[in-house]
Amino acid sequence: VTPYEIVTKVMIVPAAMIAVMFPVFASTYADNPQRTSAVYERALRVLVLVSFPLLLAVVLFAKEALTLWVGASFAGESAPVMRWLAVGIFANAVAQAPFALLQGTGRPDLTAKLHLLELPLYVIMLWSLAHTSGIVGVAIAWTVRVVFDAVAMQLMASRRIPGLAQLVEPTLRIALLGRAARSLTFSRVGAA
Repeated sequence: VTPYEIVTKVMIVPAAMIAVMFPVFASTYADNPQRTSAVYERALRVLVLVSFPLLLAVVLFAKEALTLWVGASFAGESAPVMRWLAVGIFANAVAQAPFALLQGTGRPDLTAKLHLLELPLYVIMLWSLAHTSGIVGVAIAWTVRVVFDAVAMQLMASRRIPGLAQLVEPTLRIALLGRAARSLTFSRVGAA
């Protein structure tokens, strides 16, 4: 619970942004899809640029921060969980843009269908990884699910507005580079 409570605080910024993005997408989609695309691209860029440094710091200093706060024995067990959750929160933060776009452009059914599709796969993965890897496995299962969710929603959003995929491609490359940097960080700190 402690690692989850810490890393989910980063979602304050994406949650605030989604409250602003939704009405913009809803009001511009029918009359000005180019404006919708431009707002979407900027929102996605802000989500990546705000979330990445904060969550990279969590990945790099999870054990040290937890040691200072709750002690070394707790930190040793919780740091890997915190690192995995930070990766998932990054994916979830980035997913707020396509989620708001789909909702704001009148297709909430797409996210609902996606979540129904994910549910049985997630339950199987969760059960399996919880049995083999304990609480770290639970964090891995959740992270895999939200990364899949982010990718799937981005694909659905790209189909919703023509030309959106090309517009957001540079930002998505930054996000992928961020994930690669996190992978290197995981191997360096021995968390994976």
